[in-house]
Amino acid sequence: MIRGVRCGGFVLVCGLTLTVLAGVAPAARAGAATAEAYYEQRLEQLSAQPLLPVSKRVDTAIVNVNVIPMTGSQVLRDQVVVIRKGRIASIEPASGGKVPDDVRVIEGRNGYLMPGLADMHVHSNGNPWSLALYLANGITTVREMSGRPEYLDWARRIAAGQALGPRVYTTGPIFGGRKTDEDRVAVADEQQARTEVEKQYAAGYRLLKPYTFLPAAAYRSAMQVAKAKGMYVVGHIPYSVGTAGILDAGQDEVAHVHSFHPDYFRDFDPGKVFMNYAVDPTFMDRFIPRLRAAGTAVTTTLIVNQALADSQNVDDYLARPEMSYETPGAAAFMRSSGWAFNKMWPHDYLVSVYLPYLYQLTDALQQAGVPLVLGTDSGTTGVVHGFGAHEELTLLVRAGLTPYQALLTATRNAAVVAHDSDQWGDLVAGKQADLVLLRANPLEDIRHTRDIDGVMRAGQWLDRAELDTLLALTRKAYQ
Repeated sequence: MIRGVRCGGFVLVCGLTLTVLAGVAPAARAGAATAEAYYEQRLEQLSAQPLLPVSKRVDTAIVNVNVIPMTGSQVLRDQVVVIRKGRIASIEPASGGKVPDDVRVIEGRNGYLMPGLADMHVHSNGNPWSLALYLANGITTVREMSGRPEYLDWARRIAAGQALGPRVYTTGPIFGGRKTDEDRVAVADEQQARTEVEKQYAAGYRLLKPYTFLPAAAYRSAMQVAKAKGMYVVGHIPYSVGTAGILDAGQDEVAHVHSFHPDYFRDFDPGKVFMNYAVDPTFMDRFIPRLRAAGTAVTTTLIVNQALADSQNVDDYLARPEMSYETPGAAAFMRSSGWAFNKMWPHDYLVSVYLPYLYQLTDALQQAGVPLVLGTDSGTTGVVHGFGAHEELTLLVRAGLTPYQALLTATRNAAVVAHDSDQWGDLVAGKQADLVLLRANPLEDIRHTRDIDGVMRAGQWLDRAELDTLLALTRKAYQ
């Protein structure tokens, strides 16, 4: 996560640490600290905002619509989809189906109806307006990856129909950071690891996120307790155990494609992360079959790596339309000397070695049958809540996936790793009505996921005007 939180002269970057202020002139250090402090202050102010109210759910029929059920790559043409009590009641051809008299009718206008999207790696940073941005972008499920008690409350209230937002899953606080704060906890030894897992479980968390800096003995102890309690483990690959160690311990999911870097970089030194390492060509042959055999899932988060290259020209990056929905103060922070993204690997190395390998690895994982799950690391400064998921889909297609395979990462695959595939993830009768109505077919061009006419979350319909209102309210709150 890159939120710009300075920790004793370091900035947290993608599970790594990077010294960013050493050698910087005092005036520049002061400016960076001021920009960062303002950014953090605005996040704290936003976290005090209430969740959005939910409207009354109405039984609905969506007519004249093409259905992409995501049970296969087929399109069901000219359908009538009936939703009752927040669930899909029926899907029938318009030629033979009858629209019930007691439902509200929504005109599909020959658009494409598909399951709502899931972003399975987000950091809302306590900001409830992130939930509005997810829904406005057709994201009906999120997985918070640096847990806070308020996320448990968000999940409970949204599930109960007391607040508007996507379905929320959450890990506990990051397990094994270098310091303890509201998002993470430092873990030094086996006993502390066991105690902390017990503590997170008792607090209501059912997902554990191990982090980069966990000592080997602490990691193994945490895994034993988590597995005994039936917790799902999704996280980084601790440097102390490597890919082989997380496979031996039974970690369910790896939180980033780039988390494998201790093993795919040749002669990797954990103390010197940002070096121009050569890639070990044997990594895929050695580990992909083991990942497939273990059923280990991998979250993608290609966007956060692409941003390493794209944001090195900060002005151009900030000119992107979605950046108007970035957290207040982010632009000033990104222009300050405290911004870490443009102080990592050189641009030439990123575009000629690092990024091409990540795309190649992602495609190889897909071809081998390793379950891929869409994630964006949104909330990382520069990766905007909601909007990032559409860019991630585009990058997955760039990596070699078909549009259908890319969409699977954000629908059925996501529901499977959440252990809720009986509730959501595809568009079939009986599932919860989490839906996105698109103007054009995303199976023909993945960029069509951005062309949204409406979103349904648990049976509550938000038309284009209401989605625009969510965006406008968010911008007003940010200003």
